[in-house]
Amino acid sequence: MTTGGDAHWTRVEALFDAALDQPVAERRAWVVDHATDGATRDEVLGMLAAHHRVTGVLDRTPASAGLGVHAHLAQALADRYDIRDVLGRGGSATVFLAREHKHDRTVVLKVLHPEVAAQVGVGRFLGEVRIAAQLSHPHILPLIDSGEVDGLLYYVMPHLEGETLRDRLARTSRIPAPEALALAGDIADALRAVHAAGIVHRDLKPENVLCAGDHAYLLDFGIAVRDNAIDSRLTLEGVVVGTMGYMSPEQAAGRPVDAATDIFAWGVITREMLTGAGPLDVTAENWPPLPTAAMALVRQCLDPEPSRRPASADEVVARLAGVTGTGTPVEGPVASPMPARRTWQVVAGVAVAAAAAFGIWSMNRPAGGEDGLSMPIAVAPLRNETGDTTLAIWGRMASDWLTQGLHETALVNVVPWPTVRMASDQLGANGTVPSPESLAGALRVGTIVTGSYYLSGDRVSFTLEVTDGSRRVLKGSLEPISVPRDSLEHAIREMRERLKGFVAVQYDERATSLPGLATRPPTFNAYRAFDRGLALYNAQDYAPAAAEFRQAWAADSNFLVPLIYAAMAHWNRDEFAWVDTLVRTLATHRDRLSPYDQLQVEYLDALLASDGARAIAAGRRALSIAPDSRVAYSVGRDLIAMDRPAEGLTVLEGLDPDRGLMKGWQSYWSQLAHGRHLTRAHDKELEAVRAMRQRFPDARLPWVLEARALAALGRRPPLDSLLAATAALPEGTYWSHGAALVTTGEELSVHEGMAAGEPYLARATDWLLAQLRAEPGRREHRYWLGSAYYSLARYADADTVFATLTREFPDRFTYRGMAALTRARLGDANAAQVLGEA
Repeated sequence: MTTGGDAHWTRVEALFDAALDQPVAERRAWVVDHATDGATRDEVLGMLAAHHRVTGVLDRTPASAGLGVHAHLAQALADRYDIRDVLGRGGSATVFLAREHKHDRTVVLKVLHPEVAAQVGVGRFLGEVRIAAQLSHPHILPLIDSGEVDGLLYYVMPHLEGETLRDRLARTSRIPAPEALALAGDIADALRAVHAAGIVHRDLKPENVLCAGDHAYLLDFGIAVRDNAIDSRLTLEGVVVGTMGYMSPEQAAGRPVDAATDIFAWGVITREMLTGAGPLDVTAENWPPLPTAAMALVRQCLDPEPSRRPASADEVVARLAGVTGTGTPVEGPVASPMPARRTWQVVAGVAVAAAAAFGIWSMNRPAGGEDGLSMPIAVAPLRNETGDTTLAIWGRMASDWLTQGLHETALVNVVPWPTVRMASDQLGANGTVPSPESLAGALRVGTIVTGSYYLSGDRVSFTLEVTDGSRRVLKGSLEPISVPRDSLEHAIREMRERLKGFVAVQYDERATSLPGLATRPPTFNAYRAFDRGLALYNAQDYAPAAAEFRQAWAADSNFLVPLIYAAMAHWNRDEFAWVDTLVRTLATHRDRLSPYDQLQVEYLDALLASDGARAIAAGRRALSIAPDSRVAYSVGRDLIAMDRPAEGLTVLEGLDPDRGLMKGWQSYWSQLAHGRHLTRAHDKELEAVRAMRQRFPDARLPWVLEARALAALGRRPPLDSLLAATAALPEGTYWSHGAALVTTGEELSVHEGMAAGEPYLARATDWLLAQLRAEPGRREHRYWLGSAYYSLARYADADTVFATLTREFPDRFTYRGMAALTRARLGDANAAQVLGEA
């Protein structure tokens, strides 16, 4: 147990509990990344070690894994229950089938693993018991009993003959619509009771739904929380809990959630039952014959924006009842349409006022340029080509909403809609439809947005084009959007978001490094999340970057590029299981990827397979498509890492570091400097490092790289001045004063002999030892200390440091490699080989 008080214990408990939710191979690295101090980290890692040592959590089959608990439980509860089969086992609990003596009935017992209970699992388990005890509903399995016996925590539920919804989907792929909607109604009704009790389930998925006969029952409240509350034992800010594919965008991003996240998951499950499409195949439209109101309800539940989903599970139940004929239909919120008619006087008055406002607005907005759109921009009324005059109003309404959307971007000068409408009405006074060219001329606009909509069966399809009239260039033709006839407002919202996304891409110079993005733009919200992810990625803050990229994809499932960047962010954190999952997901959508993006996925797949030659080949082919893209940097970096620095430099030096995705990318400069260092172009190396320092004044790495370049050039006075300045750097950083001294000593030893480098290495060991006396667990200082010992030929001391680091961080290749080298230096070839092959 800890001695740091309740707050410290709560933190340790939450970290351990959240770590158990990670894959086994990733738990240690996850704790290292999330622990705020060495004491907490060591305590949680110790608990994990004990947990794995006692149970081997996920390494055994359910039957053998439950034998110890089975015998113990059977003996302890022999007077009340006859414990029979193991039904399942998770990371913290085992589920048994049992017979209750008192009522002679079959029941299910869920038992917390004793070693987890002894550490920190009690909080989550008792929370689940408390939540289950509060819920009483026909479609929620009730709590019969709970307690503790001989150190075992358990609770009891009734046993129903049936199967999980996951098992049923595995057997049938899709479920007939009447049956699926009935099951969905049961689940929604259960959620209504859950939310009424102030609880959010957070892990709604087919595995947690029991199908018995024609009814569904909600299970497993293991990660449920109070609505609008954070349970510190269960959740850490930014830590994602739940199941990928069923999580709402806000849950996947690690943000606080409310009942809307369960409504999103309900939509995923219902669509999966109806279409047979998996949770990650969110573009599937293979709907069976179904009332359009049901389809509209499911689609609304899947809206990435929580505020646009149904307001509550009550609303879902009511609207579903209307569809299935079991109650009074209640329609969801629909945006109020614009009035079908306005008097000329009102239109003219609004137009004059809006035109005046436009004159002021235009003085404060971009004038357009070669990289953007010619200004101003106007949206023409969409042409009604359906043949149905009752749908004519939708063309004007769509143009109004599209104009509002362009205003919201704050990126372009937009002619107000009343002004456009007045001009259109005047040009069409003789009954003709004005051409886009004549309308653009009358308004004196640089860019005009045009579109049309037409009928295809019982669906309406919308198209949209953006034309730069000043340059006589078609800038983009957005992919058609097709919706049922009674859901036209959904198409307009989608068009507006995609038009906003298109404009955002036009004004983002990085888009030139993302082939296909401008011709297939994402929604605006998706692009904003992607933009935030890129900023975090460039700042090398990879964990939140990955979360933003995943949110971008969740906001627009047609926008697959963020998944590629999420995979790269996880790669940079050595989270290879995540990379593999994302690469597999991308592979299933290969036909929707551009040739460039297909090559990026192939490149990542080759990296996972440690196939350097295939990775370089894929990268070079991608490079031929997009010479200024991020893949160019990756190819250059990989060539340098493969001891082909001259080739790598050729690629890197061909990039413009101040444009596109290279702009603000610190690692470009460090790789450029490294390549020049390896080719002994030390003057150019120093030039690159100083350019890096100028661009990134707050970064620490450039200081160390400049020390290396000056040492290689033998320029002692500026080197010593620089080292004196590094003494003022924060002590708790990887690129510290100690790191600069070690790097300097090693470089001088190479160029001028050991006598030149030894004094700097000795100063480094003194400084590092002093820091470690104050904070013994800081691994970056330990690494640099081991490096200094190795360079000083103090191999026994170096071996002690690197052996310890390897034990504590077995997944860090650098530590293991250095441990192998020191063992080889000490003459232990066998141990060195074992370390090298591990």
